[in-house]
Amino acid sequence: MQRVLITGATGFIGSHLAAECSRRGYRVRCLVRRPPHPALSELGLEQVEGDVMRPETLGRAVCDVDAVFHAAGLLAAVHRSDLYQVNGQGTAHVVEACAGAANPPALVLVSSLAAAGPVPRGTVRGDDDPPNPVSHYGRSKRQGELAVTGLAGQVPVTVVRPGVVFGQQCRELRPMLSTIYRFRFHPVPGWRCPPLSYIHVEDLVELLIRCAAQGQRLAQGSEPAATDTRGYYFAADGEYPDWAQFGRLFALALGRPYAPVVRIPDPLPYLLGAAGDCAARLRGRAGMINGDKMLEARAASWACSSERARRELDFQPSCDLRARIQQTADWFREQRWL
Repeated sequence: MQRVLITGATGFIGSHLAAECSRRGYRVRCLVRRPPHPALSELGLEQVEGDVMRPETLGRAVCDVDAVFHAAGLLAAVHRSDLYQVNGQGTAHVVEACAGAANPPALVLVSSLAAAGPVPRGTVRGDDDPPNPVSHYGRSKRQGELAVTGLAGQVPVTVVRPGVVFGQQCRELRPMLSTIYRFRFHPVPGWRCPPLSYIHVEDLVELLIRCAAQGQRLAQGSEPAATDTRGYYFAADGEYPDWAQFGRLFALALGRPYAPVVRIPDPLPYLLGAAGDCAARLRGRAGMINGDKMLEARAASWACSSERARRELDFQPSCDLRARIQQTADWFREQRWL
């Protein structure tokens, strides 16, 4: 693998991936809607103008690359249809462009644990469990998985499903950390939070690169619901604290050991989600407090196993969750993001 294309290279996961691929000596090409992007220019990376929703721009982008990392996508949207358009149809455009290349590159799709869905409390989702997404976000990411499955016979495809991704430069984490650091409390929806799966962005990047180089590929027409689930990998570090416990660990890392957890009882989380949806429509910009995310937050369990990645790719997070939390907290303080 010498030349790679990264979609979503200006986002949280994509920017870390672009920097690491460049550090390893790969020739990195980035799909950018409005080049040049300052951060990518600083790294000296090639930038190609394009958009996953404009399929006519993708042919030149995928030309002569060995691998494509598809990290572009939406976490939230003002209109639900936008999630399906970008995460579903946009992914279809990318895999179709890869299939149309003279030498189709390997495609690594950055999906989500939400595409697989939650499991009953007290259980851990395994590699062969059938998918059952419960949110619009999860169903849109699942639509993207089905799109690449349909062309798996023409394009070597691997799908990675991360849990909660965190780390330096994670803007979605900033409100929680700022609340803990400045106001010294941690609001949590509901009295009983689901166990969650976590992965630090640097560990996720390592797994993505390994998947491009040596990951199993989807079988043609394969389905995660079927017996042949080759080519699907969960990305998680193997620890499952819930959101309240995750906040407590960050409170300790930020030097706020007495920041209490404040439980928001039902049905207030759903009302907050509805209010977030209304606010998003008024300002024309989606936020992470919305009905879809509150639905995910009230699921039974988001614990998943990354045993397949460990077994097939020798993948192991470089350090434990607490060390990664401390590393992240230190960066947020040093960069004055709190």
